[in-house]
Amino acid sequence: MSIRKGIPHLYSTVTPKGNLTPSLSREDFLSLFDSNGIIKLNKVTEKTDGMSWVIGFDEHGFFTQHSGNGSVRIRTQDEHYTHLEGKAAAKSKEVNETLAIAAGLFHKHLELNSLLQQTLEIQHSIQNKTVLLKGEAFIRSLGNLDKGKIKFVNISYDNWWVGSVGTFILHTQLEENSWVIDQDYILQCSNGDIFIDHDLIDLETKELCLIDLMDDLWYTDSLDWIRQATHNRIKQVLDTGKYKWGPETEGWVIHHPLTRFKIVSNTFTERKYLVDSNGR
Repeated sequence: MSIRKGIPHLYSTVTPKGNLTPSLSREDFLSLFDSNGIIKLNKVTEKTDGMSWVIGFDEHGFFTQHSGNGSVRIRTQDEHYTHLEGKAAAKSKEVNETLAIAAGLFHKHLELNSLLQQTLEIQHSIQNKTVLLKGEAFIRSLGNLDKGKIKFVNISYDNWWVGSVGTFILHTQLEENSWVIDQDYILQCSNGDIFIDHDLIDLETKELCLIDLMDDLWYTDSLDWIRQATHNRIKQVLDTGKYKWGPETEGWVIHHPLTRFKIVSNTFTERKYLVDSNGR
């Protein structure tokens, strides 16, 4: 089972492989607008291009999970290697040693973070159930340094933003993370080895009026051009050129009471399209 959950776009586009990107249903799209044609932008998070990662604490203690090991709860640094080695052997493949060692090291330094461990243990005691912190990991050894920036997959970030081992970004709007009422408290668990941050951004514009689209919105069978117009207007508000962690961003997620959707940056789209077109 994967720990990564996809987020739909406002409208579908054709990928280089000929597939359609997932998009909001008609019902979900229409639910974004109130009767005055206003879309709320009071909860927006910045998308990141890292490795899905879970920090957890249950009745047996601390564990981690990542997109390479699915739902398996890994308890030690060495288990990251042995688990990935076992998965590779089952497919008659060689283990990705770089990933296995990097994931194990990230686990180790999270485990050595006494303030983080104390926070998780206390919350587990209070809630009397498994406590999770779900987000994404950026492991320094898996990034590529270039002119003071560090690139993970398709996006470059400021080098200072990544700890000596890596960075963990908490996805604030996930239900599993709802117990984290004060994000700043979690930030205090950062140290020089692993920097901990969250994805919530504060926009000056909290709502966007699209009343000029309303006449067509309710009477057309095809919402394609209205979806694109809505996408473009929202993107103008979001894409200020200033991002949380450096000169580039993957995009943004807008969290609505009834649904959520993503808007990707031009940089991410261009690089992703290039990679997919080349089959890499």
